Amino acid sequence: MNMDQLLEKKVKKGLYQTLVFFRVCYLDLFYGIDVTFTCIMIQILRKEFNLTFPYYTNISSIFLIGVIVGNFICAYFTFVGRKNMIMGFSLLAFLSQISISFSQYYNQIIFLRFLLGLALGSATPLPYTILAEIIEVRFKARFVYCLNFAYLTGKFYVIFLCFIFLKNFDEGNWRGLMLLSSLPLLISFISTITLKETSAFLLHKEMFIEAFEQINQECLQNNQTDLSLEEQEDIKQWILYQNENVKKSKNGIFSYKYAVKTIQLWSILVICNNQIIAIHLLVPLLLAQSNQTFRELLMIASFEAISIFIIYQTLDFRFWGGRRVVLLVTSSLTIIMNAYMYFYREDSIILGSMITQIVARNTLATTLVLTSLSYDTSIRTQGLGIAQGVGKIASIFCAPTFIYLNGIDPYLPFLYLGLLAVLQLFIVWTFNEN
Repeated sequence: MNMDQLLEKKVKKGLYQTLVFFRVCYLDLFYGIDVTFTCIMIQILRKEFNLTFPYYTNISSIFLIGVIVGNFICAYFTFVGRKNMIMGFSLLAFLSQISISFSQYYNQIIFLRFLLGLALGSATPLPYTILAEIIEVRFKARFVYCLNFAYLTGKFYVIFLCFIFLKNFDEGNWRGLMLLSSLPLLISFISTITLKETSAFLLHKEMFIEAFEQINQECLQNNQTDLSLEEQEDIKQWILYQNENVKKSKNGIFSYKYAVKTIQLWSILVICNNQIIAIHLLVPLLLAQSNQTFRELLMIASFEAISIFIIYQTLDFRFWGGRRVVLLVTSSLTIIMNAYMYFYREDSIILGSMITQIVARNTLATTLVLTSLSYDTSIRTQGLGIAQGVGKIASIFCAPTFIYLNGIDPYLPFLYLGLLAVLQLFIVWTFNEN
């Protein structure tokens, strides 16, 4: 009996999965807060500290460097336990966010932004890995994708805080806003205290006694029967067989079995991260230039909620959806909307940025789901952590590049992004989601 058969026939779906989800979702909730507010914070800090071009772009770049370092920590240090990593880095992120709100010097903010990025980069891939390990195959993609509802909740939360604390896109009490925005990180730390390692993690560590106790506990929570001795022996033999094969393949995600898939996923994540960072960086700037308000950000988030629900319904239904179909559609829309914003300029900024932001985020979310499902349990965290790290590496220089292009022509970055989206569409076309 392998893990998928175990989940389908014995553990099934129920209270256990729900409880785990609500213990690990708060990191994604905070990530929604951070990516929405960072672009606004940069504009405020530029005015408050009289920062020139390279200095205020460093606020974004140093955070990304921290995320990349954290992604590789996540990939290679999970032997300490995923629970311990989520707890520790949630606490570090919370303390960093609180400290930023009290910082009076630019250099302090830069250092704390690096720590915040490191903490989030180390911890945010782990919920994807954990959720992929606890649900049966037919619900797996949609269940993991549910983290995007937490991300979206974070966006709504911080936009409402913007209405309360900020006067506009470059003025207001950003310190008070940051204090309240750190609450999900504290909740993440507290909720993880009672989190237990998944049975899949324990089995692949060959901790069979602890693993079988955990499986029986999962079955109890879902009103299912315990494992029989025969079933335990079947699982044990399967795990030993799997681990033996893993030992023979020393290259992990870089082995021949995963090589093409890994390169395709990395390429999509690199292009998609460029798109997301550009939108989050440029949209508040363009909205401010066209005298728009936070209502437009709220409108964008509302339409993003609708798109997330639609993609949630399509991910596991091959008859009229599927992951590759979702990526083909989102890649095509990215090309169209970037061209629309480049040619129609100010008249396109609300509708264009709204659709592009929605499409880019859903492309990233779908790709992360595919990444979490593309590797075996023993290397899943490594595969997801490195993939996110590689995606962010190419994004380090995004802020300076896009702001430089914006200085030449405010809409020139969208032409560049449209060309990247053409390459993304070609990569997705060659992708085999099976």
